[in-house]
Amino acid sequence: MERSKNPNFITAHINRTTADKKKTQLLLRYRSHADQKDHYSVRFDDETFDECMTLDSSYNMLSHLYYSLVGSCKGLICLRNNAGVVVWNPAIRKTLRLPKPPSSLSDRRFPCTVLVGFGFNSCTNDFKVIRMFQFLDLDTEIFMVPPVAEVYEISTGLSRAISAVPPYNMSSGKKSCSYYDESVFVKGASHWLLIENPNSILSFDMASEVFREVMFPASVANETAMSISIFRESLSLFTYDRDLWEYCIWVMKEYGVVESWTKLFTIGRQIGRVLGLRKTGEILVAKVALLSFDFGRELVSFDPVNKQQVNLGIRWSQCSPRLDTYMESLVLLDRKY
Repeated sequence: MERSKNPNFITAHINRTTADKKKTQLLLRYRSHADQKDHYSVRFDDETFDECMTLDSSYNMLSHLYYSLVGSCKGLICLRNNAGVVVWNPAIRKTLRLPKPPSSLSDRRFPCTVLVGFGFNSCTNDFKVIRMFQFLDLDTEIFMVPPVAEVYEISTGLSRAISAVPPYNMSSGKKSCSYYDESVFVKGASHWLLIENPNSILSFDMASEVFREVMFPASVANETAMSISIFRESLSLFTYDRDLWEYCIWVMKEYGVVESWTKLFTIGRQIGRVLGLRKTGEILVAKVALLSFDFGRELVSFDPVNKQQVNLGIRWSQCSPRLDTYMESLVLLDRKY
């Protein structure tokens, strides 16, 4: 046991598991239609999509409260709700709760968490959580600018403020910018979808701790953006064309190069809402369940080549499911907190 708590051993275990692509599976988080509880289902990302394990969250009270999935990286799962942020390693049944954000109630300012990202800094072999806050002036009910960003490092258990400011309207006080708080970690950076005019993607590099803007394909910059995801280790984008009633799936083949955005598929709205892509090239979509009187949804795998659909037998009634990757690791085993 003492050997398994050695940081070098833990790092070596991560590197071996990461190198073995077969040990990286899909993580599906959804709220079951049957018991109204959150389920964390790990699935084989192959033709079967069979469940290889379920992650037990009952021992740490995670199953009793609603958490949104920030992201999963090298065996750690980051979750958030109004109460705060949690980093969880289900393989060793250990959770780490981040300290609450700085409070300034004494001078009539209240911190509101705006964005949370989670990822890994390969330069230091450390995990980081990036949190961004805006302070609400309780007298004027106006958000103060610029926002405040802080980084929490798993290795030290400490948070520190950073001077980086995001390059979009929230830092100028304009109210035209909104966002989807679901983040995607790819190419060493966390990404969030920003809804402006035109739309774009905000990124935060975990090594350099710099915010950047990733532009959309010019042809869809003003369309209704749905979500961002990962496809075969590349940043992907799902958009919806209201005029044509169809979803478009794009992949950035060369990271950071706007011209490398490539449209992979276009599917009709009747197929369902796009949730993610599988290694097989099939598309995971949410469809209204047949004979559903409670607006229930079910998970379907759609093959864009032969147009075949397969119902995967997973149903939910609220809180859209999230997809990410998962692998087992020993991270946090050496932590005493």
